[in-house]
Order: sequence, then structure tokens, then C-alpha cells
Amino acid sequence: MTEEQSPQPESNILILDAIPIREGLLFPSTESVLSFGRKLSLNAVKNLGKNKKTVVLISQKNPQVNLPEAQDLYDVGTLAIVEKKLETDDNINALVKGISRVKILRFIATSPKLIVEVEKLTETEENAEENKALVTHLQAEFRKAVHMGKPVEFLSFMKLMGGVTNGELVDQIASTLTIKTEEKQALLETTDVTQRLKIVLAHLAHEMKVLEIEKDVVHKTQEKFDKHMRESVLRERLKTIQKELGDIDDEEEAADEYQSKLKKLKIGSEL
Repeated sequence: MTEEQSPQPESNILILDAIPIREGLLFPSTESVLSFGRKLSLNAVKNLGKNKKTVVLISQKNPQVNLPEAQDLYDVGTLAIVEKKLETDDNINALVKGISRVKILRFIATSPKLIVEVEKLTETEENAEENKALVTHLQAEFRKAVHMGKPVEFLSFMKLMGGVTNGELVDQIASTLTIKTEEKQALLETTDVTQRLKIVLAHLAHEMKVLEIEKDVVHKTQEKFDKHMRESVLRERLKTIQKELGDIDDEEEAADEYQSKLKKLKIGSEL
């Protein structure tokens, strides 16, 4: 293990390989399977061995940039452990787990891989009573959102309902939000747990409103479809009864069909 690959003893300052993320990010206390295919990323992941599994994940400001440099990356990232990796011909799929927030102090190298000097960021949690109330509210709202149809893995849901710290809870729920990368980045950069709880609650409330609207639209569409189907079935039944009674013949039925088609034609003002 080289000096560049090892944390400095008795210090929050680390020198590690870094991997740029095109879109999204990994929050601390969460796990995800990421696929790496760019040379810049592959050079860092392939360098990981049995004794070195820690990297820094940094999100890009613009996902279209293929070879990001310092100015293309955010200055707060996630310290992560690569737990497993599977190499294929073109890329590497890796199971990564977020550990903590880090501030990028400087870029030591940008080619053939990124090497950065970072400092671990410490969370602050001053108002215990307010946080307790916010956590209770967030858990209740998240449970309600899941019942409304928000897709969440069952094991993750059960873990979130108890057995985690306030910071872990809010980060794990934040990871399930359907929000833009810059909004997730803002949450990553927020070390104050109380403020983070409030932001996540606001995002979750918006998602629940969207879920409610979508559910209402689906319900109304289904009602309209059901009504149309009922009317169509009743009309067909009526025609069948009329034919059986001799009240309608094939010529009248054909005339009705042509009349229906003519009504559907759009005739312009000029011929």
C-alpha cells in the first residue's frame, strides 16, 4: 500500500483515489450498485485490492462531460467502501457503501485517475427535542408515501422504521427521493441534521402530492374507461335484443354504422 492510498494516521485528512459520478450521488449509510466504464473510473476501481477498498465518489456538475477535471466536480463528495466488484469486458459493476461526507481540499492528480486530498465532515445535531419531533413526522410521512405507492425495498423500509441514527435515517430517505442531482448535492453538503430533516420533509411532501395527483388521474381515467365500456356493452346488448325481436334488420344496422362513421369525419370549411 502506497502513501497515496493510505489515510494519514490520527487525522481527518485522507488522500485517496476518486471516482466521478455522471448523475446522482451516493449518500452516507446507503448502498448501491454502480457501473463504471470510463477509463478514469476503471483506473481507480481496478486499483482496489484486498487491503484498499476505500474511494471518494464525487458527482459531476454536468453529466455530459466525459473527462471531468476539478472545475467539473462538486467539492463535497462521499467516502465509500467498494464491498464487491464484478468485471466484464467493458466495465466494472461494484457494490459500494457510503461512509461519510468529505470535503475535497485539493486535486493531487487528474490523470490517468483522480487522486484527491479530502477532509471528513462532521454532522451537527444541536436541538434534540426538535429533531425528535421531525424524525417522528418524517417516519410517519415516509410510511404514508410507501402506502401510496412510492417504490421502496421492503428490507430498507423496515430498517428505516427503527435502529438507525437521525442522520442515517434522513440520508437513507433522501436516497429514495426523485430529485435532481443538484438537489441531492445540496443535501449532501448540509451537515446540520435538523436542516437536512426539514429539506427532506419538504421534498417528500412534494412527492406525495405528485403521487396523489397521479392516483387521482388514474382513478378518473379508469372511471371514464369503465363508463365507456359499460355503454358499449349495453348498446351491443340492445342491438342483439332488437335483432332477436325483429325490431332491427341488417340494413338498418349497416346504416347505423355508416352514420356513426360520418359523424367522426372532420369536414373542413372549404371543399
